[in-house]
Amino acid sequence: TSITKEDMRLEGVEIVQALASRFGRYMMTEHSSIVDALVPLLGAERSILRKRVVACFATISGSLPDNAFDTPVAFATSEASGHKDARTRLQLVDALCNASGSRTGPYVDGLAQRILVKAAEDIGEEPEDDACEMIESCLIALVTFLTRCPKEMAPHLPALLKLTLRSVTRPDVSRQPIHSARGGF
Repeated sequence: TSITKEDMRLEGVEIVQALASRFGRYMMTEHSSIVDALVPLLGAERSILRKRVVACFATISGSLPDNAFDTPVAFATSEASGHKDARTRLQLVDALCNASGSRTGPYVDGLAQRILVKAAEDIGEEPEDDACEMIESCLIALVTFLTRCPKEMAPHLPALLKLTLRSVTRPDVSRQPIHSARGGF
């Protein structure tokens, strides 16, 4: 079997995550180069690679200096180009918030507003599996914010409750096709 460039990237990300997990605080001089190498991989075609990169960011987030921490957050808060890209960004902010808690607090207000708007738009449309996955990703990120940054999420509780109630009263989507071309987050 031949090893593809994507397979090599996947192996590399796994090695970086293992190193960061064990020696992250000793690798602080390398954090900027690690972040610079990982951010472009968040746009990879293979979902497994994107997920591993998100997990790697979660692993190193606690030991990242502020300027390096701002880079994945800036990527996550930039405009997405579709549901796949938006879900990756949501998974990234969810992972960063889960791993570093209050450190994401300064970003929560702006992120929560954007996520609530995106989820409300998707709930208002015809039920499709892609939209349902997007809504689920939005709700997961919002619940993480609520759990890890409750003070910053307090102003958004009424909107979160309204969104959640709208999502549970949505029609069944199990018989809908999975095709969608709508934009992202």
